[in-house]
Amino acid sequence: MRLPLRTAWTALCRQFAGPPHSADDVVRVTVRLPWSTAAEAPTNACKAAQAEQRGATVHLPKRRGHPAAHAQPAVVASGHTPPTGSHRERVLAMDLEHLKICSATRCQRLRAGGVTTAGDLIVCDPQRVASGFRSPERAERAIRRLRAAVRMAASVERMTPRDAVLLIAIHRRNIRTLACERPAVLHRDLERFSLSSRGSKLVGRRGIPSVRRVKSWVQTCERLTRQRSPADPQLA
Repeated sequence: MRLPLRTAWTALCRQFAGPPHSADDVVRVTVRLPWSTAAEAPTNACKAAQAEQRGATVHLPKRRGHPAAHAQPAVVASGHTPPTGSHRERVLAMDLEHLKICSATRCQRLRAGGVTTAGDLIVCDPQRVASGFRSPERAERAIRRLRAAVRMAASVERMTPRDAVLLIAIHRRNIRTLACERPAVLHRDLERFSLSSRGSKLVGRRGIPSVRRVKSWVQTCERLTRQRSPADPQLA
């Protein structure tokens, strides 16, 4: 049962009348007082002061139209710098370990060859970098696949190099090919590939992209195909 404000306040004052005799007698009570109009502000302020003197905690709601009522708190993650720049700049600035497209051992060997970021992987000479591996021919083919995946991911919004590796594995190697795909068919092929031994290893625990994400890739590739000329090397 809700009591009127004056009756509830009188009962609260009678309950906490007089100084406490011991530490166990100190009780903190939360009292919410309405503040609907400017005329009630002095009354509520007086009641808040009296309640604080007697050990009570009072929360007064802000008036409508008050600047603090519409202030939005700034969300800042400690120790994390928000990414800036375009999608292509963010992808090319990522370290090889953060791309999650090759093992840690291969990342170390690529780093020894001068490849530390995704941008270095695009401009490097695959034959020269692969010369430091045990099997240079096999390593060169792998580096070319990774370079193609980074190029595709940097050109298509909401696509990561790891997603591009999956698309290249199912023979979708360029933007022009993706522009001619149907999102439902492309997602079905990704599901089938994830059931194979190689696909399950590449997909891992992350899972395949959603249909909505695949659809956004196809739409971006269609727009890029219309904007760019047929002689553009990134389309072929």
